[in-house]
Amino acid sequence: MKKDLNRTGATLCSSMRPRSATTSWLNKFKLLAFAFMALLSINQVWGADTPTTPSADFTAKTYGNSVYNSSLAYGDWTIVNGANNNKGWTYFKMGGKSATISSSNPCYIYSTTGSAAAVGKVTVHLPSGSLSKSGMSVNSWGVYVYSNSTLTTQVDYVAGGTITNSEGSFNFTPSPGKTWPKGSYFKVNWNLANTTTTNGIICVDKITLYEATASTYTVNFSGQKSGHFQPSFLALS
Repeated sequence: MKKDLNRTGATLCSSMRPRSATTSWLNKFKLLAFAFMALLSINQVWGADTPTTPSADFTAKTYGNSVYNSSLAYGDWTIVNGANNNKGWTYFKMGGKSATISSSNPCYIYSTTGSAAAVGKVTVHLPSGSLSKSGMSVNSWGVYVYSNSTLTTQVDYVAGGTITNSEGSFNFTPSPGKTWPKGSYFKVNWNLANTTTTNGIICVDKITLYEATASTYTVNFSGQKSGHFQPSFLALS
């Protein structure tokens, strides 16, 4: 009986001993690690608000053209099937009238030099005046992104929003899981229709590329990583 009491007392004393400093530190570390991973599990998008090159500003009227089914080199861009009335307008009208639409569509503007930095956003500005007549329409439009100057290796495509007769700015950002790294090439493409006798279905005056200041990322609790890059904690693009 005395032996059993001694054993019980020893067990009780053992359970009452304070935990070691190492065990306490490990528990704190696990808690902090869990909290950190919880923060990383939230998708984050950092801004893209610094313009980079090449960007196009047709309001400067640097070059002129009056033929809709033709191409025009405009700085670091080429305009296909658009005209600015030989520098008479501060914008380009894209697409010909019904008699010439078959040879002046699709219409597009593409960069001829690679981006000077990773791009996080492309903004296409359309002044008022697009779709000025009944019978003019936009079948589809958007921004293509390529990794080479010949525009043969497409890496992304983002569709554009609804175009109206009013002024509008359209922002394009990389598709989920995609990035637009330094050296990318861009093409704004419109597929248009026109049953009228008037040229110029849509108007465009600026295309601005914005530098990507960071990347979107996700880290979940299982440790699997996804998003625009594989993060090593604080990693910028």
